[in-house]
Amino acid sequence: MTLQNKVISDVYLLLGSEEWLREEAIRRIEAELDIAAIDRSRVEPGKTPLVEALDQARIAPFQSRRRLVVIDGIAKLPVAEQEALVAYCRQPAQTGVVAIACAAETLPAWLRPVQAQLTEVACHPLVPARLPIWLQDRAAQRLGKTLDRAAAMALIERVGTSLRPLAQVLEQMACFVGAQKMMTVRDVMQLVGAVAAEETFAMTRALGRGDLAGALERLNRLLDQGDEPEQLIGLLRWHWEKLNRDRRGFRILLATDLAIKRGRVAPRIALEEALVRLARATSSAPPRAPAAVS
Repeated sequence: MTLQNKVISDVYLLLGSEEWLREEAIRRIEAELDIAAIDRSRVEPGKTPLVEALDQARIAPFQSRRRLVVIDGIAKLPVAEQEALVAYCRQPAQTGVVAIACAAETLPAWLRPVQAQLTEVACHPLVPARLPIWLQDRAAQRLGKTLDRAAAMALIERVGTSLRPLAQVLEQMACFVGAQKMMTVRDVMQLVGAVAAEETFAMTRALGRGDLAGALERLNRLLDQGDEPEQLIGLLRWHWEKLNRDRRGFRILLATDLAIKRGRVAPRIALEEALVRLARATSSAPPRAPAAVS
C-alpha cells in the first residue's frame, strides 16, 4: 500500500529496510496533515520510554489537525513495550497519528494481532531491474513529466542505484527542462554528465596510470562542491567498466556503497579508502593486451 490517494490513518507501519522510502513516507504524512514543528516528535526505543511517546500522541495538538509521533527502531522494544504498543494500536488516540518505522522486510510476529489496524507502507529496497520503472512512475506522478526508458537507464548509470540521489537528480531534471514534458538522455547528459562525469573519468584515468594523489585530489574537489557519494560511486563504476573490466574494482565499489549506506564509515573516508584499494588493484593487475590495429 502507498500513501497516494489514501485517507490519513491513525497508525502507520513503515515496513522495509530502504531508509529513504521510510523518510519520504514520513514527509508525506507531515504534508497531508500540515504538521507544525511543535506538533511533531520522533522517539527511539532505549532513549525515550515508549509510554512517553504514546502519551504525546494523546495530547491535543497546538497548531495542527493531529499530532505526529514517529517511533523508530521497534526491533529494540522490550516485551512490555511491545505489548503497550499493541494495546495502543487497538485503541489509537484521535488526537495523534503514530508512524511505526520498522527496518525489517516482514511484519514482526508480535504486531500481527493488530495488522488490520495498521496502514502498511512498503519501504522495501528496489531490485535494479525495477529502478527504471520506478523513475518513470515518479517522474509522471510527482513531477508531471515523461522520462523515456533510455534516459532512466542513463540516469542510473551516472548517479547509481541509491534512491535518494536518484530522486534528487530527477527533481533537478524536471526544473532543468522547464515546460518541456519529455525528459531524454540528452537532458541527463547535460545535467548530470558535465562536471561530475568528466572529473570522475579523469579520476579513473589517474588511477589507471598510478596517480593516486591526483585521483584523491579530484575526489575531494567533487565532495567539497557537494556531489553525492552515491552518485560518485555510480560514475566510478561506469567509468571503471569502460576503462578496466577487472572484477576486483566492482567488488571494491560495491563494498564501499554498502558501507556508506549502512553508516559504517563516513562517506569521504570510505571513498578515499576505495580509491587506495582501486589503485592497488590496478597496479597488481596483469597488463592488458594492446588494442588491435585495423
